[in-house]
Amino acid sequence: KIANANYRKCKYNPAVFGGLILNYAAPKCSVTLHGTGTGILMGVKSRCVAKRVLVKITTMLQKIGFKPAPYDLTLKSATYSGKFPFKPNLKVIKQIYGTNAYHEPELFNGLRLSLPNSKGVLTVFYTGKFTLTGIKDKFTAKQIIETYSIEFQLLVDDINSSSNFK
Repeated sequence: KIANANYRKCKYNPAVFGGLILNYAAPKCSVTLHGTGTGILMGVKSRCVAKRVLVKITTMLQKIGFKPAPYDLTLKSATYSGKFPFKPNLKVIKQIYGTNAYHEPELFNGLRLSLPNSKGVLTVFYTGKFTLTGIKDKFTAKQIIETYSIEFQLLVDDINSSSNFK
């Protein structure tokens, strides 16, 4: 409540959401602080930027009377997004990947593909845009995206060259 009254970057409305929401313009990100002391930092692109934001939050909390413990930055989840250079056929992908793929166009306009041997989920849209969640390592994420890009492109090429699907 004190932070909400003294800082215009803060939003606190316990009737709507029980956490304190901080929005920063530079670097552009949002932070949600909960009463338990945990927080969620969204919108940063590197650990270096995340540490700068944590220093800002620590300073703000110290100014209003809190004594935050030295922070321990742990990466719980990351989201990678991009666009394939082609338009994937979601129905065919669903048929090929079976139970690992979820595609109900009436409920959600994308295809959610659970990645085997990991907690990752690749969400693909008919426009070619995708998001990859649940993968912490950037190198692993890049490998996954490249692998599925090649597989999906081969499916598109097969469909275009086959007279059965025209």
